[in-house]
Amino acid sequence: MEHSISEVTRRAIIDHLTISGIRWSGRLQEDRFLGRLYDLISMPSTDHRVWNAASDIIQHRVIWNDWSDDWVLTDHRFNLLHESDEQFLRFLCETVHPEVRPNTDEALYLVSYYNHNLTRDGWQMIEVRRISGKPVFDHQRADAASIMRPAFDN
Repeated sequence: MEHSISEVTRRAIIDHLTISGIRWSGRLQEDRFLGRLYDLISMPSTDHRVWNAASDIIQHRVIWNDWSDDWVLTDHRFNLLHESDEQFLRFLCETVHPEVRPNTDEALYLVSYYNHNLTRDGWQMIEVRRISGKPVFDHQRADAASIMRPAFDN
């Protein structure tokens, strides 16, 4: 499992998502968003009253709404701080996918912030295609000539 993206970078991005109030799942219900990346049916529940992660999320975020909005960012099943670079980057790319985040300005803002942090560790998000005129992003190793110059100071 490759870990070239430091915990410092991961925490900066996770903290920004938490503090900014921008929903990581965009317009999707959280179980639908995570279902695009993980097999939630095969993942365990943290609640003995339900059977798997999918029902866990529905129970605690939809029915009871007793988990915090940023629960996924610290949930050990998704392990965003310590999982592989590939899975972390897939999660970030999904947060700005047009089906998840139809507001292109908001998606571009997030990509700029992500790149501001990721390029320090040798990664970047780039537009790879468009869906209905909206950009779709993927990740790649950053090269000095193609690094997007972000407008953030920290």
